[in-house]
Amino acid sequence: MSKDALTMRGPVHGTKDARRVAIGSGVGAVIETYDFIGFGTAAALYFGTAFFPGTDPVTGTLASFATLGVGFAARPLGGIIGGHLGDKVGRKPVLVASLILMGLATFAIGLLPTYAAVGLLAPALLVFVRIVQGLAFGAEWGGAILMSYEHAPWKAKGKYTGTVQAGFPVGLLLANLTFLASTGLGGELAWRIPFLASILLVIVGLVIRSKVPESPVFDEVKDSGTIVKAPIVEVIKTDWRNIVKGIGLRIAETAGYAVSITYMISYLNSQHLADKTQTLIALCIASAIGIFATQAWAALTDRIGRRPCTSGPPPLPHCSRSRCSCWSTPACSSPSSSPS
Repeated sequence: MSKDALTMRGPVHGTKDARRVAIGSGVGAVIETYDFIGFGTAAALYFGTAFFPGTDPVTGTLASFATLGVGFAARPLGGIIGGHLGDKVGRKPVLVASLILMGLATFAIGLLPTYAAVGLLAPALLVFVRIVQGLAFGAEWGGAILMSYEHAPWKAKGKYTGTVQAGFPVGLLLANLTFLASTGLGGELAWRIPFLASILLVIVGLVIRSKVPESPVFDEVKDSGTIVKAPIVEVIKTDWRNIVKGIGLRIAETAGYAVSITYMISYLNSQHLADKTQTLIALCIASAIGIFATQAWAALTDRIGRRPCTSGPPPLPHCSRSRCSCWSTPACSSPSSSPS
Protein backbone atom coordinates (compact mmCIF):
# COMPACT_ATOMS: atom_id res chain seq x y z
CA MET A 1 0.00 0.00 0.00
CA SER A 2 1.37 3.40 -0.96
CA LYS A 3 2.34 6.06 1.54
CA ASP A 4 -0.28 8.38 0.00
CA ALA A 5 -3.00 5.80 0.58
CA LEU A 6 -2.01 5.48 4.22
CA THR A 7 -1.99 9.25 4.65
CA MET A 8 -5.49 9.54 3.23
CA ARG A 9 -6.79 7.37 6.05
CA GLY A 10 -6.15 10.17 8.52
CA PRO A 11 -4.19 10.27 11.80
CA VAL A 12 -3.29 6.85 13.17
CA HIS A 13 -4.76 7.62 16.58
CA GLY A 14 -7.62 9.71 15.20
CA THR A 15 -8.46 13.27 16.20
CA LYS A 16 -9.74 14.61 19.50
CA ASP A 17 -13.05 15.32 17.76
CA ALA A 18 -13.54 11.78 16.41
CA ARG A 19 -16.44 10.91 18.71
CA ARG A 20 -18.17 14.27 18.23
CA VAL A 21 -17.82 13.99 14.46
CA ALA A 22 -19.26 10.46 14.44
CA ILE A 23 -22.24 11.55 16.53
CA GLY A 24 -22.77 14.71 14.48
CA SER A 25 -22.57 12.77 11.22
CA GLY A 26 -24.87 10.13 12.66
CA VAL A 27 -27.46 12.75 13.61
CA GLY A 28 -27.37 14.07 10.06
CA ALA A 29 -27.81 10.54 8.72
CA VAL A 30 -30.82 10.08 11.02
CA ILE A 31 -32.51 13.18 9.64
CA GLU A 32 -31.73 12.42 6.01
CA THR A 33 -33.01 8.86 6.41
CA TYR A 34 -36.16 10.04 8.18
CA ASP A 35 -36.83 12.29 5.20
CA PHE A 36 -35.80 9.95 2.40
CA ILE A 37 -37.12 6.62 3.70
CA GLY A 38 -40.24 8.13 5.24
CA PHE A 39 -41.26 8.83 1.67
CA GLY A 40 -41.37 5.06 1.08
CA THR A 41 -43.86 4.54 3.89
CA ALA A 42 -46.06 7.33 2.54
CA ALA A 43 -45.78 5.97 -1.00
CA ALA A 44 -46.94 2.55 0.13
CA LEU A 45 -49.82 3.73 2.31
CA TYR A 46 -51.04 7.11 1.02
CA PHE A 47 -49.60 8.48 -2.22
CA GLY A 48 -51.44 6.12 -4.56
CA THR A 49 -54.78 7.73 -3.71
CA ALA A 50 -53.49 11.25 -3.02
CA PHE A 51 -51.51 11.76 -6.23
CA PHE A 52 -52.70 9.04 -8.63
CA PRO A 53 -56.43 8.62 -7.92
CA GLY A 54 -57.56 8.30 -11.54
CA THR A 55 -56.25 4.74 -11.83
CA ASP A 56 -57.13 1.44 -10.23
CA PRO A 57 -55.54 0.80 -6.79
CA VAL A 58 -52.77 -1.45 -8.15
CA THR A 59 -51.74 1.00 -10.87
CA GLY A 60 -51.87 3.87 -8.40
CA THR A 61 -49.58 2.03 -6.02
CA LEU A 62 -47.14 1.19 -8.83
CA ALA A 63 -47.11 4.85 -9.89
CA SER A 64 -46.30 5.96 -6.35
CA PHE A 65 -43.51 3.35 -6.21
CA ALA A 66 -42.14 4.72 -9.48
CA THR A 67 -41.96 8.13 -7.80
CA LEU A 68 -40.12 6.45 -4.93
CA GLY A 69 -37.70 4.92 -7.42
CA VAL A 70 -36.92 8.29 -9.00
CA GLY A 71 -35.27 9.32 -5.74
CA PHE A 72 -33.05 6.24 -5.73
CA ALA A 73 -32.13 6.89 -9.36
CA ALA A 74 -31.01 10.41 -8.42
CA ARG A 75 -28.84 9.23 -5.53
CA PRO A 76 -25.79 8.24 -7.62
CA LEU A 77 -25.75 11.66 -9.27
CA GLY A 78 -26.01 13.27 -5.84
CA GLY A 79 -23.11 11.13 -4.65
CA ILE A 80 -20.98 12.16 -7.62
CA ILE A 81 -21.74 15.85 -7.17
CA GLY A 82 -21.30 15.68 -3.39
CA GLY A 83 -18.05 13.74 -3.64
CA HIS A 84 -16.66 16.11 -6.25
CA LEU A 85 -17.51 19.17 -4.19
CA GLY A 86 -16.32 17.49 -1.00
CA ASP A 87 -12.86 17.15 -2.53
CA LYS A 88 -12.94 20.71 -3.87
CA VAL A 89 -14.46 22.84 -1.06
CA GLY A 90 -14.49 20.47 1.91
CA ARG A 91 -16.63 17.73 3.48
CA LYS A 92 -18.40 19.97 5.99
CA PRO A 93 -19.94 22.53 3.57
CA VAL A 94 -21.34 19.71 1.44
CA LEU A 95 -22.87 17.96 4.45
CA VAL A 96 -24.50 21.16 5.69
CA ALA A 97 -25.83 21.97 2.20
CA SER A 98 -27.23 18.46 1.70
CA LEU A 99 -29.05 18.62 5.03
CA ILE A 100 -30.64 21.97 4.14
CA LEU A 101 -31.63 20.72 0.68
CA MET A 102 -33.17 17.55 2.05
CA GLY A 103 -35.00 19.42 4.80
CA LEU A 104 -36.57 21.93 2.43
CA ALA A 105 -37.62 19.23 -0.06
CA THR A 106 -39.18 17.07 2.65
CA PHE A 107 -41.02 19.99 4.23
CA ALA A 108 -42.32 20.89 0.77
CA ILE A 109 -43.87 17.42 0.40
CA GLY A 110 -46.06 18.17 3.40
CA LEU A 111 -47.35 21.26 1.58
CA LEU A 112 -47.90 19.75 -1.87
CA PRO A 113 -51.37 19.99 -3.40
CA THR A 114 -53.01 16.66 -4.27
CA TYR A 115 -54.31 15.47 -7.62
CA ALA A 116 -57.83 16.49 -6.60
CA ALA A 117 -56.66 20.09 -6.23
CA VAL A 118 -54.36 20.70 -9.22
CA GLY A 119 -54.51 17.60 -11.41
CA LEU A 120 -51.35 16.39 -13.14
CA LEU A 121 -49.29 19.17 -11.59
CA ALA A 122 -49.47 17.33 -8.25
CA PRO A 123 -47.57 14.16 -9.30
CA ALA A 124 -45.15 16.32 -11.32
CA LEU A 125 -44.29 18.35 -8.21
CA LEU A 126 -43.98 15.14 -6.20
CA VAL A 127 -41.46 13.76 -8.71
CA PHE A 128 -39.48 17.00 -8.61
CA VAL A 129 -39.11 17.11 -4.83
CA ARG A 130 -38.26 13.40 -4.83
CA ILE A 131 -35.40 14.05 -7.25
CA VAL A 132 -34.13 16.80 -4.94
CA GLN A 133 -34.33 14.35 -2.03
CA GLY A 134 -32.33 11.79 -3.98
CA LEU A 135 -29.60 14.29 -4.86
CA ALA A 136 -29.34 15.42 -1.24
CA PHE A 137 -29.27 11.89 0.19
CA GLY A 138 -26.64 10.80 -2.33
CA ALA A 139 -24.37 13.64 -1.25
CA GLU A 140 -25.09 13.07 2.45
CA TRP A 141 -24.42 9.38 2.95
CA GLY A 142 -20.95 9.10 1.45
CA GLY A 143 -19.82 12.39 2.95
CA ALA A 144 -20.99 11.53 6.45
CA ILE A 145 -19.29 8.14 6.39
CA LEU A 146 -16.08 9.63 4.97
CA MET A 147 -15.98 12.45 7.52
CA SER A 148 -16.26 10.03 10.42
CA TYR A 149 -13.74 7.64 8.82
CA GLU A 150 -11.10 10.34 8.38
CA HIS A 151 -11.41 11.55 11.99
CA ALA A 152 -11.48 8.05 13.56
CA PRO A 153 -8.43 6.15 14.87
CA TRP A 154 -7.28 3.35 12.62
CA LYS A 155 -8.09 0.62 15.13
CA ALA A 156 -11.71 1.77 15.51
CA LYS A 157 -12.78 3.01 12.09
CA GLY A 158 -15.48 0.35 11.91
CA LYS A 159 -16.91 1.41 15.25
CA TYR A 160 -17.01 5.12 14.41
CA THR A 161 -18.38 4.77 10.88
CA GLY A 162 -20.86 2.22 12.24
CA THR A 163 -22.23 4.97 14.47
CA VAL A 164 -23.01 6.98 11.34
CA GLN A 165 -24.54 4.01 9.52
CA ALA A 166 -26.70 3.27 12.56
CA GLY A 167 -28.38 6.57 11.79
CA PHE A 168 -30.20 4.73 9.00
CA PRO A 169 -32.28 2.44 11.24
CA VAL A 170 -32.70 5.26 13.78
CA GLY A 171 -34.13 7.50 11.08
CA LEU A 172 -36.33 4.67 9.84
CA LEU A 173 -37.58 4.11 13.38
CA LEU A 174 -38.38 7.78 13.92
CA ALA A 175 -40.15 8.04 10.56
CA ASN A 176 -42.37 5.05 11.23
CA LEU A 177 -43.08 6.15 14.80
CA THR A 178 -44.23 9.49 13.43
CA PHE A 179 -46.45 7.86 10.83
CA LEU A 180 -47.76 5.54 13.52
CA ALA A 181 -48.67 8.51 15.71
CA SER A 182 -50.34 10.33 12.82
CA THR A 183 -52.55 7.45 11.61
CA GLY A 184 -55.28 8.51 14.02
CA LEU A 185 -55.50 11.97 12.45
CA GLY A 186 -57.12 10.62 9.31
CA GLY A 187 -57.32 12.28 5.91
CA GLU A 188 -54.37 14.15 4.45
CA LEU A 189 -52.98 15.08 7.86
CA ALA A 190 -51.97 11.44 8.38
CA TRP A 191 -49.20 11.81 5.79
CA ARG A 192 -48.62 15.57 5.81
CA ILE A 193 -47.72 15.88 9.50
CA PRO A 194 -44.67 13.52 9.38
CA PHE A 195 -43.16 15.54 6.53
CA LEU A 196 -43.91 18.92 8.08
CA ALA A 197 -42.55 17.78 11.45
CA SER A 198 -39.20 16.92 9.85
CA ILE A 199 -38.23 20.60 9.80
CA LEU A 200 -37.70 20.42 13.57
CA LEU A 201 -35.16 17.62 13.12
CA VAL A 202 -33.41 19.60 10.39
CA ILE A 203 -32.97 22.61 12.67
CA VAL A 204 -31.47 20.41 15.40
CA GLY A 205 -29.23 18.70 12.86
CA LEU A 206 -27.91 21.97 11.47
CA VAL A 207 -27.01 23.22 14.95
CA ILE A 208 -25.09 20.00 15.68
CA ARG A 209 -23.47 19.72 12.26
CA SER A 210 -22.32 23.35 12.24
CA LYS A 211 -20.09 22.55 15.22
CA VAL A 212 -18.39 19.57 13.57
CA PRO A 213 -14.79 20.34 12.46
CA GLU A 214 -13.59 19.77 8.92
CA SER A 215 -11.87 16.52 7.94
CA PRO A 216 -8.15 16.44 8.85
CA VAL A 217 -7.44 14.73 5.54
CA PHE A 218 -9.05 17.52 3.53
CA ASP A 219 -7.32 20.18 5.64
CA GLU A 220 -3.98 18.52 4.97
CA VAL A 221 -4.60 18.37 1.23
CA LYS A 222 -5.81 21.98 1.21
CA ASP A 223 -2.80 23.22 3.18
CA SER A 224 -0.41 21.41 0.86
CA GLY A 225 -2.04 23.01 -2.18
CA THR A 226 -2.64 19.67 -3.90
CA ILE A 227 -6.41 19.92 -4.49
CA VAL A 228 -7.00 18.71 -8.05
CA LYS A 229 -9.11 20.70 -10.49
CA ALA A 230 -11.45 17.84 -11.39
CA PRO A 231 -11.59 15.27 -8.56
CA ILE A 232 -14.32 13.15 -10.14
CA VAL A 233 -12.36 12.83 -13.40
CA GLU A 234 -9.20 11.94 -11.49
CA VAL A 235 -10.82 9.20 -9.41
CA ILE A 236 -12.52 7.63 -12.44
CA LYS A 237 -9.20 7.54 -14.28
CA THR A 238 -7.25 6.02 -11.40
CA ASP A 239 -9.76 3.87 -9.48
CA TRP A 240 -12.71 3.06 -11.73
CA ARG A 241 -12.68 -0.64 -10.88
CA ASN A 242 -13.37 -0.04 -7.19
CA ILE A 243 -16.05 2.47 -8.13
CA VAL A 244 -17.85 -0.17 -10.19
CA LYS A 245 -17.52 -2.70 -7.37
CA GLY A 246 -18.87 -0.23 -4.83
CA ILE A 247 -21.84 0.64 -7.04
CA GLY A 248 -22.66 -3.04 -7.47
CA LEU A 249 -22.55 -3.71 -3.74
CA ARG A 250 -24.75 -0.70 -2.95
CA ILE A 251 -27.30 -1.66 -5.61
CA ALA A 252 -27.60 -5.16 -4.19
CA GLU A 253 -28.10 -3.88 -0.65
CA THR A 254 -30.19 -0.74 -1.16
CA ALA A 255 -32.40 -1.94 -3.99
CA GLY A 256 -33.16 -5.20 -2.21
CA TYR A 257 -34.12 -3.38 0.96
CA ALA A 258 -36.22 -0.72 -0.75
CA VAL A 259 -38.19 -3.17 -2.87
CA SER A 260 -38.85 -5.67 -0.11
CA ILE A 261 -39.81 -3.19 2.60
CA THR A 262 -41.98 -0.84 0.57
CA TYR A 263 -43.67 -3.68 -1.30
CA MET A 264 -44.31 -5.52 1.96
CA ILE A 265 -46.05 -2.49 3.46
CA SER A 266 -48.26 -2.11 0.42
CA TYR A 267 -49.01 -5.83 0.11
CA LEU A 268 -49.99 -6.29 3.75
CA ASN A 269 -52.26 -3.27 3.56
CA SER A 270 -53.90 -4.03 0.20
CA GLN A 271 -54.50 -7.71 1.05
CA HIS A 272 -55.86 -6.83 4.48
CA LEU A 273 -53.29 -9.09 6.16
CA ALA A 274 -52.41 -6.31 8.60
CA ASP A 275 -53.69 -2.80 9.13
CA LYS A 276 -51.47 0.29 8.95
CA THR A 277 -50.85 0.33 12.69
CA GLN A 278 -49.69 -3.29 12.85
CA THR A 279 -47.45 -2.86 9.81
CA LEU A 280 -45.80 0.26 11.20
CA ILE A 281 -45.24 -1.39 14.59
CA ALA A 282 -43.49 -4.30 12.86
CA LEU A 283 -41.24 -1.88 11.00
CA CYS A 284 -40.44 -0.04 14.22
CA ILE A 285 -39.38 -3.28 15.90
CA ALA A 286 -37.19 -4.24 12.94
CA SER A 287 -35.62 -0.76 12.91
CA ALA A 288 -34.82 -0.94 16.62
CA ILE A 289 -33.06 -4.28 16.11
CA GLY A 290 -31.17 -2.80 13.18
CA ILE A 291 -29.68 -0.04 15.32
CA PHE A 292 -27.82 -2.49 17.55
CA ALA A 293 -27.06 -4.95 14.75
CA THR A 294 -25.43 -2.25 12.63
CA GLN A 295 -23.13 -1.13 15.42
CA ALA A 296 -22.26 -4.69 16.40
CA TRP A 297 -21.28 -5.74 12.86
CA ALA A 298 -19.32 -2.51 12.34
CA ALA A 299 -17.34 -3.02 15.56
CA LEU A 300 -16.64 -6.62 14.56
CA THR A 301 -14.79 -5.43 11.45
CA ASP A 302 -12.26 -3.75 13.74
CA ARG A 303 -11.45 -7.16 15.19
CA ILE A 304 -11.44 -9.44 12.12
CA GLY A 305 -10.95 -6.97 9.27
CA ARG A 306 -13.27 -5.59 6.62
CA ARG A 307 -12.39 -8.37 4.25
CA PRO A 308 -10.43 -11.16 5.97
CA CYS A 309 -8.22 -13.21 3.66
CA THR A 310 -5.69 -16.01 4.00
CA SER A 311 -2.90 -14.77 1.77
CA GLY A 312 -1.30 -11.66 0.42
CA PRO A 313 1.13 -9.13 1.90
CA PRO A 314 0.09 -7.10 4.93
CA PRO A 315 -0.93 -3.53 4.10
CA LEU A 316 1.34 -1.95 6.70
CA PRO A 317 5.11 -2.47 6.91
CA HIS A 318 4.99 -3.11 10.67
CA CYS A 319 2.23 -5.72 10.48
CA SER A 320 2.83 -9.34 9.51
CA ARG A 321 -0.75 -10.61 9.75
CA SER A 322 -2.12 -12.11 6.54
CA ARG A 323 -5.24 -9.98 6.44
CA CYS A 324 -6.54 -7.61 3.79
CA SER A 325 -7.53 -5.17 6.53
CA CYS A 326 -4.73 -5.94 8.96
CA TRP A 327 -4.20 -2.25 9.66
CA SER A 328 -7.57 -2.08 11.39
CA THR A 329 -6.90 -4.73 14.04
CA PRO A 330 -5.83 -3.62 17.54
CA ALA A 331 -2.50 -5.42 17.24
CA CYS A 332 -1.64 -3.52 14.07
CA SER A 333 -3.32 -0.20 14.71
CA SER A 334 -0.25 2.03 14.77
CA PRO A 335 3.31 2.11 13.47
CA SER A 336 4.56 1.58 17.01
CA SER A 337 2.91 -1.82 17.27
CA SER A 338 5.21 -4.75 17.01
CA PRO A 339 4.57 -7.44 14.36
CA SER A 340 2.55 -10.38 15.59
